[in-house]
Amino acid sequence: MSTMVVKTIVSRANAAGLYSISADETTDKQRKVDLALGIRYVHEMQAEERVISVVDLQQRDGDFIARVVLNQLETHDLPTDRLVSQTHDGASVMSGKRKGVQAIISKNSSEGCSLHPLFRPPAPPRRDVDNEEQRGGCRLL
Repeated sequence: MSTMVVKTIVSRANAAGLYSISADETTDKQRKVDLALGIRYVHEMQAEERVISVVDLQQRDGDFIARVVLNQLETHDLPTDRLVSQTHDGASVMSGKRKGVQAIISKNSSEGCSLHPLFRPPAPPRRDVDNEEQRGGCRLL
């Protein structure tokens, strides 16, 4: 993938302020496993979804895949505190509550996951804690 194209995508995602990712793995006929990492963001009032990398996976466990995803986000200067959502297939390695990629990324990102007001579940009765609420390990903006 062209470096200039990826830089443009990342620049637009960072300008949007918030983004989400989609990660999916696939195996070809030679049993080579690749992970495609996509990003979604809003640019000029239009939702955009772009693939920013395809990575060869050496292992297929949640810890390894999460490290690959986090490394790609860091490599492309995409701060995890602006990550509002992750989508993965239903495989337990991706969506498992403890050892799944989604859970590991949420735990290992700088702020856990951050939920923008548009994505918040209904709030319980108000209780101030340093002007931030905590719910499910996520910092609410």
